[in-house]
Amino acid sequence: MRRGTNPAKHDTIITDDRYHRVIMPVFIPELDGYFTDALKILTRAVESLLATIHSKTAVTIINNGSCAEVSAFINTLVASGQIDCCIHYAVNFGKIDPLISAMRGCHEPIITVTDADVLFQSGWQSDVEEIFEHFPKAGFVSPVPIPSLYRFASSYTFWWGMWRGRLKFTQVLHRTDMQALAESLGRPGDLFNEAHYSSQLTLNYNGKHALVGAAHFVASVRKEVVDFLPRERSYRKMIHGGGESFYLDLANDRAGLLRLATTRYGARHMGNTWEPWMAAGTTPQAQPNSTQSNSSFKMRARPQHLFFYLRQRLVSFLLTRAALRTWLFKRWGLASHLTTEY
Repeated sequence: MRRGTNPAKHDTIITDDRYHRVIMPVFIPELDGYFTDALKILTRAVESLLATIHSKTAVTIINNGSCAEVSAFINTLVASGQIDCCIHYAVNFGKIDPLISAMRGCHEPIITVTDADVLFQSGWQSDVEEIFEHFPKAGFVSPVPIPSLYRFASSYTFWWGMWRGRLKFTQVLHRTDMQALAESLGRPGDLFNEAHYSSQLTLNYNGKHALVGAAHFVASVRKEVVDFLPRERSYRKMIHGGGESFYLDLANDRAGLLRLATTRYGARHMGNTWEPWMAAGTTPQAQPNSTQSNSSFKMRARPQHLFFYLRQRLVSFLLTRAALRTWLFKRWGLASHLTTEY
């Protein structure tokens, strides 16, 4: 039996001016073995995230069947108002399916997807949002540039850059930062070579540079990219590369949007083992409140299946033919002796 009137009926309007949502899937089933330091690293990741986002940012944590200690930590974040949403799964449904479900339910025009072992640096969010502002066709922006991935899921980026003459090799990254990233990913010897350290491929537009080649363990996408995600469930707990390759990276390329990265490292990968550098001198400063509105980053993206297929074939042809690639790279400013190594 109902008695009285629900007070919510007198306050029916929802006001929310947040335009950027961060989603962090978490899977820590135990706190020993591989996951011995996982809660400590998760705590540091969340601390750095909350210290570096502006007031128009919302945060979702997906608890993918984690142990009781981790679940309690996430519940504390919600109870204290530090994050506004948590999704608890009793069992591990994998990273991709819960992530895609959360992304489809977002109303914010910018969505950042991050692993639970990322250490955010001061200024990462403003760097990412500046690229979305200056590059109207940017759909995917990572605060972690990886120049050796310049070809990955970037057919539209090359098409757009070549058509407008906006591609150029220049040195925008510091060697020590690149080496630190390679070390943290467990690939100190093969992630970058001397050509990558010497020059990086950049896109120049509206007086702003962005790097071609981006990580996907932390990346921001426009909400419109979600419409191009596959409808089928992955039914996999773990996919090589986390599954982003098929589900997120290629969706952005199918949408005909640019895949870019910032020209400095706004985040670092921590992995599963705690190291002193993760605590020493890495506490960022809080970012000033953003003046952007919820509608500032909205756009339209339309399916272009045939163009996507033809574009991929053309770009692949240009970049896999040694003579053509050498000619293009020299035209874009890469030193002759580095063209074959890049």
